[in-house]
Formats: sequence, C-alpha cells, structure tokens
Amino acid sequence: MFSNPVDSRQLIHLPLWMKYLVVLLLAASFGISGYLAFSYLGHPENSDIIILAMSGVQFAATALAAVILLLFSQTESTIDALEDRSEMFLEVQLPRFLGRITLPGLQAAGLSVATSDRTDLFGRIYTLSDAGQPVARLWCGINVRRMILIYYFQCPGADNANATAARVADLFQYTLKGAERLGYEHVIEPLEAAPGSVSLWLTVMLGDGFLTDPAQKFFWAQDVAMMTQSLLRTAARSDGLVRIDPERQPEPL
Repeated sequence: MFSNPVDSRQLIHLPLWMKYLVVLLLAASFGISGYLAFSYLGHPENSDIIILAMSGVQFAATALAAVILLLFSQTESTIDALEDRSEMFLEVQLPRFLGRITLPGLQAAGLSVATSDRTDLFGRIYTLSDAGQPVARLWCGINVRRMILIYYFQCPGADNANATAARVADLFQYTLKGAERLGYEHVIEPLEAAPGSVSLWLTVMLGDGFLTDPAQKFFWAQDVAMMTQSLLRTAARSDGLVRIDPERQPEPL
C-alpha cells in the first residue's frame, strides 16, 4: 500500500475490526468538524466556533493519515526493504572497506574487490586482487541479525587434518581471540577433498537494528576488513606455513 511502510512488529497489534473502527471514528470526527466549520462561515459572531472546528479538521486529518499509515502498513514490503538494505551492505558498503586493506609489497595502489552474484541464500564471494592477481577470497553472508564469514587456507607440508587445523589455530590465535571479544565464534574445518587445506568459519550475532542502523553497518564493514587484513598479514609473516587460498571459491555448503 505504501512504498516505505513501517515495520508492523513495532506497532501495537489490533484486530482488523478495531483498526476499521479507529479509522471510522477519526473520519467521523473529520466530517463533523468540517461540517461545523463550513456551517458557521459568514457568521462573524461565531468566529470562536469556526476556529475550534477548523482546529478539529486539522487534527482529525493528521491523525487519520497517521493511523492509516501505521495500521495498514504491509509486512511484506518491509521484508523487501530489509532485503534491499542487506544487498546494499553486501554489494556496496562491505566491498568499499575491503578495498582499503593495505598489505606490504602491493604492486598496485590498493586492492581491487570483485563481488560475485548472490550464492546460496544470502551471501557473496569477494575476490581481492593486486594488479589483477588474486590475493584472497572470502565468503560473507548476512542473515538479518547474523553474519557468517568463510576463509580457505592452505598449509603446505601438514601431515594430517588435525595438524593442519592446529597450525591455523596457532598462527591466527591473536586475531581469533580479538574476534571472540566481539562475539565471534569460529570453527576450523579440514577439507577432505583438499589435503593440507582448511576452511575457517566465523559467525557473529549482530544488533537487532543492524540493517536499519548506519552506525552498525559502518562498524561491522570496517571490522570485517580489519580482520581480513589481519589474517592476510599474519599469513604473510608465516614464511609459507599458512597462506590464504586465493583460488578456491569459499561456499557455505
């Protein structure tokens, strides 16, 4: 009904008959006030009544418009609006901050960020490149109040899956501890189809108003970029023990 509806979860629930009753009463108030105002026009001795009736018209019209907007907003449109905000974060805001990552020895002035079309239900793959050469890939998904990040790592020379996971956990312990302070939970999963490789999953619950709060989106976009930069720089200092896999396409399933 309206292009920018109010989220119905924030309103007091009223049965449909009560909504129509409220609208009917306000409409009746508007009609009566309007009738009184026009009935006494041309009678200067009744100026007080005319002013009072016109005030009633103005109040009833404003209240009627507000009540119609609030009581008959459509939840479906609100879901579409939230989905649009999620897409904006994934396609525009997050890539902008990922592109600000700085690393030693870059050939270009900065990293370029390519964003894939949506994969699975709610995520994107981001490819970070330096002068056309892929440096890293990650997957990020937003499910209203939850964010999921996936990175792939290679561990050359690791003897088995447990040794691979242990090496990644040890190398990135400080980055992961910092993430835990913000509420991230992480899982390191060895990849059976790719010996010597693991996936790192990070999951964090966002604030209830994340999709409608610019400050929250600003914070989390910067945080993802900062954590990605920390992982890249730590891997670069490992003398080849661990490196982010720049070729494998991270996927949630």
